[in-house]
Amino acid sequence: MLNSRCSDILKLIANSSVPITIKDIALKFKISSRSIRYDLDRIDEYLKEINLNPLVRKPNEGISIDLRQDENKRLLNLMESINSYDYVMSQKERIIYIIYKLLEKNSYLTINSLAENMFVSRGTINNDLKEVRKLLEGNNIKLQSEKSKGIKAIGDEKDLRKVVSNLMLENVADSDLIGVNFKKLFKDMDIEFIGNVIKTAEDQLESTLSDYSFNNLLIHIAIAIKRIELAKDIVMDENELKNLSKTCEFSIASAMAKMLEDRYDIKIPKSEIGYMTIHLLGSNVMLKEEKNDNLVYIQLISATLISEVGKRTKYNFEADEHLLEGLIQHIRPMIYRLKHEVSINNPLLGEIIYKYKEVFTLVEESLIFLEKDLNAEISKEEIGYITLHFMASLERIKNLNKIKPRVLVVCATGAGTSKFVSIKLKSIFDINIIDTVSSHDIERIAKREPIDLIITTIPISIIGIRCILVSPFLTEKNISELSLFFSKYSQALDDIENKKEFESEKSFSKCFNEDDEYYNMNLESKRSVIKKYTKYS
Repeated sequence: MLNSRCSDILKLIANSSVPITIKDIALKFKISSRSIRYDLDRIDEYLKEINLNPLVRKPNEGISIDLRQDENKRLLNLMESINSYDYVMSQKERIIYIIYKLLEKNSYLTINSLAENMFVSRGTINNDLKEVRKLLEGNNIKLQSEKSKGIKAIGDEKDLRKVVSNLMLENVADSDLIGVNFKKLFKDMDIEFIGNVIKTAEDQLESTLSDYSFNNLLIHIAIAIKRIELAKDIVMDENELKNLSKTCEFSIASAMAKMLEDRYDIKIPKSEIGYMTIHLLGSNVMLKEEKNDNLVYIQLISATLISEVGKRTKYNFEADEHLLEGLIQHIRPMIYRLKHEVSINNPLLGEIIYKYKEVFTLVEESLIFLEKDLNAEISKEEIGYITLHFMASLERIKNLNKIKPRVLVVCATGAGTSKFVSIKLKSIFDINIIDTVSSHDIERIAKREPIDLIITTIPISIIGIRCILVSPFLTEKNISELSLFFSKYSQALDDIENKKEFESEKSFSKCFNEDDEYYNMNLESKRSVIKKYTKYS
């Protein structure tokens, strides 16, 4: 059986005379492409169950279905029979639901109630419970079972919340968190209100959380409210709480707590505010100097890491004044994440490991000292971000006497913000910022002089010039996207200087006619080629 959205997607594909792209389907249903891919996998499972061929997926063309006329008619009839309110969960969704229900109740949970709520048999639930037990035990939680009573989760409050939060976060698309599954679990809670509370906190922080961090905090708060209503408070070390209470993020978390208390008629303990603070601290880059000893510790860690990677690579990273600042900005929130087991998403991880595997491995080895100091394992996602900082540094070292990319900074909130963004950019990247302007001045500047890249805090699109949208405070995602652009820029410049030709489909040589002598190009011609390369590669 399919849920209603999968049914609608399948009807759309079956009724179309041409293949439909995932992007077009995502736009129609207003969800992420990743969610659509999950739905397509579920549709394939359903087609297999009813003895029909799976979907035909062709890269660069789209999704279609190859059925005989009678098969197509049978399929459409089945689609019409699906009630739009039905939602049949996969096993993974049932596992999340079971664990959530264990967290939602103080009393025992019966197998019959689970089977009835999820429209499956007791046998199916018993099979699911084997996986639930395995998952909980891997997180130091015991699944207690008593005849005639049912099941109950026994363990530390922090561990129980963590396993539920991680499960939910792992199994939702970034832009589709508040969807069918989430609403079903938190049907008695105003999720939109919680989202607005977080947005208010973003305004006070003068920063924007990534989708992943936003969703992580939203899930954390929703679970916390449920547990507080059951008088299940979480405990935090008093010294840690005392240190957290000195931060501006704690004040913002306290204001969030007051809004939630008023809305849900609960009292949020100080320790809960502490954990919300940790999420805020773990989501932000450092925007200004800290007024405590933490900054000295972070500077020491960053300098030690630079030294360790330098020993392994034989590069003098100490000569790069931008690297230390960039690492400090990442390591400060990373330490909060490591200490309190807050995960981070890195959508570029696969590409980073593929392109920079050797440096990634050396950075991983160099971070062992910090893992020992913090008694925590540093995730590959964190290592990936740090690797990008070192790759950007390598490019700066190699290109000290080469052409710097000419960057135009565009802001809509005044000269103060423009200057702030420019300072942050120059502290991390070796670039030539030609001007900082508002959006209506772009055309005037572009006519006056060449621009390699526009970095903007507002959504804009300029024909012939790459535009990268950033937060005024440069998130890790922003820094990563800019690092990849500048890396491609440097690569294109190297290939011009070394008179090389690329072998790939989007090769450097493809930018020219066969009789072009590109190694005799003047500066402006070189910029033209670099622009093509960084735009299309």
